[in-house]
Amino acid sequence: MVSMLPYNTQFTLSRDYLAECFDQSLPYGKNAKPNYLFPALLLAAGVGLLGHTEQPK
Repeated sequence: MVSMLPYNTQFTLSRDYLAECFDQSLPYGKNAKPNYLFPALLLAAGVGLLGHTEQPK
């Protein structure tokens, strides 16, 4: 039988650590913008597939 021991940990968040995490999460480049083409193509493909299936309307 395996006994469950409590797992305890402790850490301190600092302003420097949070600033570094935020800086690393930013996209590269000054004019970086989200890519909307790929999700739009997936949506169009999904709607196209639904339009060509024989589902009850």
